[in-house]
Amino acid sequence: IIEKLPDFIELSPSDKKKVASTFATAHFNRQQWSMLPNVLEYCSKDSVQKMIITSLYQISQDKRNEALQSVEHGFKILAINARSIFKHDNAALYTLLVKAQQLHEISEIAEHKENLETWERRLHNCRQSFEVYHQILSVHLTVFPVEKMMKDALKMIKLALRSKDFQLFDSSLHFLFPDKEKWPIEVSVLHAKGIWARGEQQNALMEIKTILKSNKEIENRLKSKIYYICGQWIISMTQPSRYSTVLKNAVIFLEQSIKIGKNYFKAWHRWAWACSVIYNNDKSDLKSAFNALNGFLECVRLRSDSALSELLQMISLFFSADLTDEDFNKTAKRIFQLSDSVLLKIIPQLFTHLQNDQDQIQSKF
Repeated sequence: IIEKLPDFIELSPSDKKKVASTFATAHFNRQQWSMLPNVLEYCSKDSVQKMIITSLYQISQDKRNEALQSVEHGFKILAINARSIFKHDNAALYTLLVKAQQLHEISEIAEHKENLETWERRLHNCRQSFEVYHQILSVHLTVFPVEKMMKDALKMIKLALRSKDFQLFDSSLHFLFPDKEKWPIEVSVLHAKGIWARGEQQNALMEIKTILKSNKEIENRLKSKIYYICGQWIISMTQPSRYSTVLKNAVIFLEQSIKIGKNYFKAWHRWAWACSVIYNNDKSDLKSAFNALNGFLECVRLRSDSALSELLQMISLFFSADLTDEDFNKTAKRIFQLSDSVLLKIIPQLFTHLQNDQDQIQSKF
């Protein structure tokens, strides 16, 4: 849109009024303040968006009193618009509330009362959508650099990716982080996820592995997540018929993930599942069976209230795998350490297995 500005200048006044708001928003999003005056004069005077852009432009020119007047006019337009909205039209009402938040925070900027912590709390109470985050952050970015708002900036990019609008995702990522050589690791990971979401799975896997190789100093929580993504993507790229030859490669990454991030439920779950599949394809691989049991037990420890599936898989595997006496006793000890509330969930399965495998179990103890 910005590249079309010479065409805009050549338009007639009536045609300029038709497209002025689009050009004004484009220049505002890029914070190109010097380009706004020639566009704003053709925007509708009854537009809240124009008042938002105008007030921020005035602040950029240190005309703070004028900015407060523009904010006041914006609130008057909002009040008029609100009268025409039925109470049950929550979608339209929420749009007005977002505009009201923008105007209020612009007034705080004009009065030198901006506070990033307060703004973050407000934003976290907003609807989790790209449109909302983009509108609110467009105000915040006029005051604070993106480096101070990393969590919310990354959230906005994730919301764009979740929408599957890849043009929106790319433009947001490259606007907030234009220099690829200086990308934070979190941004590089998001870029790899964008490649994966487009269906370029092999390229995405190569990029995420490159992140691990190229960055020696990665915070443990993030490194654990990257190792998990590698393992998960390898599994997702593999046909079930080829699991037996590929899963062990995925397990290597998942093991690294759980070693670094000991309380990372997703990694523990996927590692336990992969180990159980390896064992089911090769009943002689008792190490994988033992690993799967301990993985499922760790899932239960981390989420005892919602890990029923893991609990049932663990019990089934415990009674079906021909573990060594040592591994059987180690696992049994961990099972008996589970809380009563957890054990009550699997009483029927326990009794069934105890009745069916009574002789085998007695020989173990």
